[in-house]
This record gives sequence, structure tokens and C-alpha cells, in this order.
Amino acid sequence: MTDTDELRRMLDERGVVWWPSDEPWNEGVITHWHAGPFKWTAIEGEDGLWLNAGVAGYSSLLPEQAIEATLGRGECENVAVEPYYFECSYCGHGLNFSNLFFCPICGRKVVSE
Repeated sequence: MTDTDELRRMLDERGVVWWPSDEPWNEGVITHWHAGPFKWTAIEGEDGLWLNAGVAGYSSLLPEQAIEATLGRGECENVAVEPYYFECSYCGHGLNFSNLFFCPICGRKVVSE
């Protein structure tokens, strides 16, 4: 499994929508996704992933490090009072779906109370 495959699997696991690049002038396998107010781009190179969002950039990352840098780490709880609704205890994101394993905005793992 390539770094890009693993990154995309981890984004899928967290319910984060990603899309491949349609920019033919770039070399390497490219993945885009949104995290908070930023659109992130990961390009797979020989020494790992190169990650950027505008002026911020990181290089030689493992997929786990790319997830941590963009979506954060740690845990949160579903604090919604309505059934079949999710509200993140950390970032406050709300969604009409209750069985999430990760918050799609902050990336934290949803744990039971």
C-alpha cells in the first residue's frame, strides 16, 4: 500500500471527503481535502508525503503525520441531545448522523461517555 493509499484510507475512515488532483502539470499522486478553513494538498514523493495549505507546508510525512497535522488528534464525544444527530464536544460540528467513529471536521476519535 502506498502512502497515498494509506492517507486516503485514513481520510475515508474519518468521513473526510477527498479528491484526486486534476492538475496535469504536477508530478506525483495528489490528494486534496478540506480541514477546518483550509484546503490541504498531499503529494506523494520518494521520501513520503509533501503537504501544504497555501503558505503552510510540511515535507517527508507519513500518512499518520499528515492526518495529525491537518485534522488533529485526540478524542471527543457526541454531546448531541437529539437522537440520530452528532455534535462534537471539541469543535461543535453538528451532523444528522449519529454513528461516527471520527469527527469529520477536527478528526478526533469519537468515544463513548
